[in-house]
Amino acid sequence: MEPPPLGFTDLTQDEALLITIFRGWARDALETTEFEDATRDLFQNDRIRPALDDLFQVFHNFRERRGGIEISEEGVLSAAELQLLTVLDDSEDGLADCAAHACCSRLTELAMRPRRTSTIPRSGQDDLEAKIARSYRWALP
Repeated sequence: MEPPPLGFTDLTQDEALLITIFRGWARDALETTEFEDATRDLFQNDRIRPALDDLFQVFHNFRERRGGIEISEEGVLSAAELQLLTVLDDSEDGLADCAAHACCSRLTELAMRPRRTSTIPRSGQDDLEAKIARSYRWALP
């Protein structure tokens, strides 16, 4: 039996924060500079602040390499979001670049580096909640 997809409830707070910032950045793809400035201001006094410039560079490189980014609107992570976590945990050198290595080092210094996606236990809770929500849309006019 195939394991359930990875969801937000399976992530640590720091991993969820990284994906949330990524989703916001990807959603505002045409206005990334404004999003980046607003995010820097929002997290001005947060421990992630020193890593944001590196993180945004990883996002730009990631989008260029993939030719586009699909993000999930639900609790379940998309393939791009899973691959981003893999790049940020620095476990696959073929996907990473200098910006990714710098970002990984910074996240490690801040004790915010994500776990390898293959080692994260998957509860299936987010997938189940998404299926329930979709079933309501089918049942209700």
